[in-house]
Amino acid sequence: MKKIEIKNRFTGDIMFTIISENATIKDALLDAIKNKVNLSRANLSRAYLSGADLSRADLSGAYLSGADLSGADLSGAYLSGADLSRANLSRAYLSGADLSRANLSRAYLSGADLSGADLSGADLSGADLSGADFQPFCKWRTSIKDNEITIGCKTKSIDDWDIFFNSDLLYETKRNTEEFKKIQAVFESYKTYINFLNK
Repeated sequence: MKKIEIKNRFTGDIMFTIISENATIKDALLDAIKNKVNLSRANLSRAYLSGADLSRADLSGAYLSGADLSGADLSGAYLSGADLSRANLSRAYLSGADLSRANLSRAYLSGADLSGADLSGADLSGADLSGADFQPFCKWRTSIKDNEITIGCKTKSIDDWDIFFNSDLLYETKRNTEEFKKIQAVFESYKTYINFLNK
C-alpha cells in the first residue's frame, strides 16, 4: 500500500493522507476536496495534476510551483496568493478564478481560459500568455502580437491604447459602463504582461 500526504507549505503539518495501492498526489487532492478539507497553504509543488477537476477549490496560498495543471479545470477556484511560478497551466480552465496576488512568474498559460479571472496584483513576469483567452470577460476578441494589442478590430501599441483610455474618444462601447471597464481591464492585463516581457 502506498501513502500520500498533503502537508502545509509553511508548518509541514499533515493536512490530508490517502493510503491506496496506486495512490497519486492527484488522487489525494481530489479526495481531500471531496471531503471538504481546508487546503489553503497546501504544498503541492511539482505535483502532476493534469486534467484534474479543481473547480471552486480553495487553494489560496498553496505552493504549486512547477506543478503540471495542463488542461485542469480551475474555474471559480480560489488561488489568491498561491505560488504558481513555473507551473504548466496550458489549456487550463481558469474562468472566474481568483488569482489576485498569485505568483504566476514564468508560468505557462498558453491557450488557458482566463475569462473573468481576477489577476489584480498577480505577478506575471515572464509568463507565457500566448493564445490565452480572456473571453467572455470582454465582449471583443483580444490578442497580443509584436508588442501590439488587438481589441476587437482595433490594433494599437500600449502608448496609443493609453491615450485612448485617457481620452474622451469613443468607438462602439460607451464609456463609464461595466462593459467598457471590462475592456480596459483586459488591456491593463495585457499591458502588464508586455511590460514584464520587455524588462
